[in-house]
Amino acid sequence: TGSFGQGFIANKLGIGITSPAAPLHVKDSRSGARTMVAFYNGGESRFQFEQDSSENSVLRLRDNAEADKVVLNTVGDSYFTGGDIGIGITSPAAKLDVKQTTTDDAININQDGNGVSLGIDSEATTADTIFVNAPTTMQIVNDHASATGTTALYIQQDSSGPGIVVNSKTGYAVSASITSTGSFGKLEAKKLEVETFSPTTISANKITASKAA
Repeated sequence: TGSFGQGFIANKLGIGITSPAAPLHVKDSRSGARTMVAFYNGGESRFQFEQDSSENSVLRLRDNAEADKVVLNTVGDSYFTGGDIGIGITSPAAKLDVKQTTTDDAININQDGNGVSLGIDSEATTADTIFVNAPTTMQIVNDHASATGTTALYIQQDSSGPGIVVNSKTGYAVSASITSTGSFGKLEAKKLEVETFSPTTISANKITASKAA
């Protein structure tokens, strides 16, 4: 141990090592969980780099109450609780605000396993769960080789409201329900196939639907 007011090192500083490979090189040969580097403001920790009992790296950034606000864990949970996160933007307006200024995708999710690629669980009763405002509002493509013949779009409505409601140009709107009711004003389609379970048959101008076998 030792201390001094100010110092200057022209080349490299090694702590625990006699041949440092970087301007500041810290080596701790002990095993197990421990703090490797820590910065303090007075007696309060602000920054801490540590390793866990399996010698995996963990980085902690703390506020003035020494509460962890940013934790980056190489094998465990990582989180940000200090505020909103902006990617491509310096003043995020949401918990995660992504701004893309090129033609590349803003967000790309690639699920190689069998789990859900994107799951959204909203407890809100008055706000939209998903709101999309774009030239192409939504495009769904099912082109995965192992998913041939599977459902491209599946919607389940567990309440009494409509399963699908589409509002487009005047007069061309579709409303579909999980019950036997449904309606539309006008519908434009190159090909329309309809299967109905109740009533047995439906006839409307040039469209005839028969009950599925």
